[in-house]
Amino acid sequence: MSIVAVQAFTKGLLDGLASPYFEPAQAWITPLPIGEGGPAPQIYLWTPGIDEKRLNNPRASVGVGSGKKTVTHTLTMHALAIWDNTDPQNDVRFQSLLDAIGAALRGANVPAVITDPKTGVSSQLLSIGETIQVETDIVRAVSDQRLFRWLALIKTDAVEVINA
Repeated sequence: MSIVAVQAFTKGLLDGLASPYFEPAQAWITPLPIGEGGPAPQIYLWTPGIDEKRLNNPRASVGVGSGKKTVTHTLTMHALAIWDNTDPQNDVRFQSLLDAIGAALRGANVPAVITDPKTGVSSQLLSIGETIQVETDIVRAVSDQRLFRWLALIKTDAVEVINA
């Protein structure tokens, strides 16, 4: 199991993501310091939980081929965008970014072999984006009242198969 490999795969789907009204999005696993990040939308992703289950028997033992387990990763993404509150596209701008994120998750090229960059252990990512939940925050003005801040929480699952 590799949380790192699943996060890296997901970041690869979202970093540089194009949407109609924005510069390409920037995706991060470790959030940037407040105030950094530039004018592009920022997408922060995290894995707050996993659920590991035996897929078949027998269990792994010395001299015997190992069994398989599925690992379901719960992924959360926080999408953030800030722009001028007089923009005539305010009604659709942020929603188009959320649509692009959903399309990237649904359109991921899976199954895919993923590899932990530190351990070199590979596994197979079976699915991502099969269920997607989006919760948006209310639009808020930032300290510079000429700017709006839009924020959304996107949740999805990624299913990985490992030898165990």
